[in-house]
Amino acid sequence: MFRPPLFPNPGMLPFGMTMEDLKSGVSKIRNRVIARVFREMGLMEEWGSGYKRVIHACQSGGYPEPDWEELGTAFRVTFHPHPAVLEHSRADVTENVTENVTENREQSILNLILTNKYITTTKLAQMLNVNRRTIARDIESLKNEGKLIRVGGDKGGYWDVI
Repeated sequence: MFRPPLFPNPGMLPFGMTMEDLKSGVSKIRNRVIARVFREMGLMEEWGSGYKRVIHACQSGGYPEPDWEELGTAFRVTFHPHPAVLEHSRADVTENVTENVTENREQSILNLILTNKYITTTKLAQMLNVNRRTIARDIESLKNEGKLIRVGGDKGGYWDVI
């Protein structure tokens, strides 16, 4: 899960207020002067409406509800990415990681063959910590890409990097 940088509010809920109070619209003003100025400037619609407006905005946009946490002397609200963005990102990351691992392993195979053209698939599998079938698939891919060729038979032959 994506975790944004932690910039918690420097204060906890007002004394005596619970998370249930917050969610039901109970409002306790910490600083009446700041609250009055915000109200007069039109930055605040009504007392105790913030939680419900945030939840409504998330729901109407298709976002998951944020997490609201009291952390000792701090308060944190964690907003989560839209599910469509998250799924798209997950698919891209998985595909890119798989491609990179395979490319790195294939390059390692080529490097090992350059140092020992008589190396066996069993030895390659041991050295790269994968099974023999994975090495066989990678070698087949390298042969199809024209990067590797087998000279001679399976028993007495050797690999040549092209």
